Amino acid sequence: MPADGARTDGPWEHRFVAANGARFHLVEAGAGRPVVLVHGYPGFWWTWRGIIPALAEAGHRVIAVDVRGFGASDKPPLGYDLTTSVADLAGVIRSLGEERAVVIGHGLGAWTVRHLSVFAPAVVSAVGLVSMPAPGRLGPYAAPFPRAQLRHYLSGLRMPTPRDPGGADVRAEDVERVLRTGSGADRRWVTPDVVARHTDALAQPFVSHATAESFGRLRPSVRERRQIAQRIAIASRVFVAHGSLDPFVGLAEALRVTGDAHGPLRVEIIPDAGHFLPEEAPGALAGALIDWLR
Repeated sequence: MPADGARTDGPWEHRFVAANGARFHLVEAGAGRPVVLVHGYPGFWWTWRGIIPALAEAGHRVIAVDVRGFGASDKPPLGYDLTTSVADLAGVIRSLGEERAVVIGHGLGAWTVRHLSVFAPAVVSAVGLVSMPAPGRLGPYAAPFPRAQLRHYLSGLRMPTPRDPGGADVRAEDVERVLRTGSGADRRWVTPDVVARHTDALAQPFVSHATAESFGRLRPSVRERRQIAQRIAIASRVFVAHGSLDPFVGLAEALRVTGDAHGPLRVEIIPDAGHFLPEEAPGALAGALIDWLR
């Protein structure tokens, strides 16, 4: 079973699945149409704790996964590029016995989910993009360096890199600073328990390496940029949610993705909320998702 830091009892079950050459930890609840939840940074499956029961009660099979390098999933030295991250999600969906799923991502996870429609469209019935970062242009000749908005996003989320490869020197005050800085008007959700759980998750061995590698996902390789440029449109149904007070990703930048949505589109702006919508405003986000999924 998962390590203590990743195993939290609740109205869900913990399990592991093998996919794309790695083992992934996930929690599952409910039955019905599959909905896969992909956490961002800093986070692990527990990011979705306020969303999982609501979607399950609404009649969905809800799967919240720890992505490669985080939570109780495998933490290999390689495989954090965009195409591998997408292949991981596609493999998890198939390993769960599903042909297609609704896939919803937050933050860095949303950036990966957005590209399921590029690299693995056959497994996606709809995508949800929550607090998605807005990197620079993705044409085949895009500049190799991120735009100012991406630099701002990275600087807001970055914490000091642990000197200890085991992650023992991850500091709770750094985690709390990122969570509070990224919040909207109400920071009461940043409790000592929330800080402690995120700190413990980041302090696991090799998570710091996975973090550094995963941020590189926002700067696709030349090959990936060429592939994206050929299939930039999102043909499936798209849900976009963003906090009106997100200090890391401006609203105008976040909504640029709507120009790529060629299918049905729904946009939800959550008032007074910041970047960490699944934890800051789980009720509002879950309600909007249930209505969209209906």
